Formats: sequence, structure tokens, C-alpha cells
Amino acid sequence: MRLSLFFVAIAASFLFTSQAFSATMDNNQAKIATLASPADPNERLLRVHPRVEEEDDSEDDSEERNYWKYFSRTDKDDLIAHAKNLGFDLKASFKDTSIFNRLSSDHQWAYINKLNEIKKNTSLPRPP
Repeated sequence: MRLSLFFVAIAASFLFTSQAFSATMDNNQAKIATLASPADPNERLLRVHPRVEEEDDSEDDSEERNYWKYFSRTDKDDLIAHAKNLGFDLKASFKDTSIFNRLSSDHQWAYINKLNEIKKNTSLPRPP
């Protein structure tokens, strides 16, 4: 009985020394470790997602900031004053839309109605 335990111990030590039971299951580990790294760090093979170029906002006539250049100085001043009465900075809201989104819906509609009133009274170019 003790002889069988002795043979089991010998077999187990043989298997562990021959690395039959490796800690990692990847058989290609030696190949991965011996790969040469590129000389230039910019040559690393990384997954890169293509950059999305932002579209030019000047071509999109659906937003009020693109109508801004067609408004007269008095119309601009009226719209800025109206926005200030509603509690937001109009020029800052052109860059950060969350400023306008934080307004109540009543204030948003009041601004939109004023903007549409000015648009109606301004001669705007028609899209082609």
C-alpha cells in the first residue's frame, strides 16, 4: 500500500518538473515572449478607431447660431436681452447647449418664439 503512494508521488513530481501541468494554458507563451518589440514606439500595433471629423456648422442652416450672421445689430441685441430676461447667456449657449437645455420648457418656448419672430422679419437666404 505504501509502495503505491510512493509511485504516485514519483509520477506527480515527474509531471510537475516536466511542466505538463503548466500554470498557464497558453501553449504559445514562449513564442509570444520571444517576439521582438519594434524599435520605434510609434510602430506599435494598436487598434485605432478612425477619427470622425466634425462637420462644418456654417453649412447647416437649421440652427439659430447660423442665422445669427443675418440678423441686424438691433435684432441681436433684442435676442440677447430676451435671453438674459429668461435667465441664460445666449452667446455661451451657442457653445454649450446644456445651458439652453437646463431652462424650463416655458422659457425655451419663449426664446424660440422670439427667435422665430426675428427670423420672420429678417430676409434670410434660401437654401439651394
